Amino acid sequence: MTKADLIEKIERGRDILFDINGKHYGIFTWCEQGIGVGELTQDISEDPLTYFQTAYDLINKYKIDGVSLADLSDKISITDYS
Repeated sequence: MTKADLIEKIERGRDILFDINGKHYGIFTWCEQGIGVGELTQDISEDPLTYFQTAYDLINKYKIDGVSLADLSDKISITDYS
């Protein structure tokens, strides 16, 4: 998936669940605080969501193991998209 594809999916979707590096993550576009993203764990309070105002900011500023989603976009495996 390209960076542009990922931005488009975020802008057009509501929930995006994806796997990367053996971990599960979610992007939620309907949150009052903005677009939420974070690792999905049994207890979300352990690793709360991080919020961004735009899809562009999210993919460029949210990092997994020190690497931005923009640079990981070709490794993302979407498991659910609505």
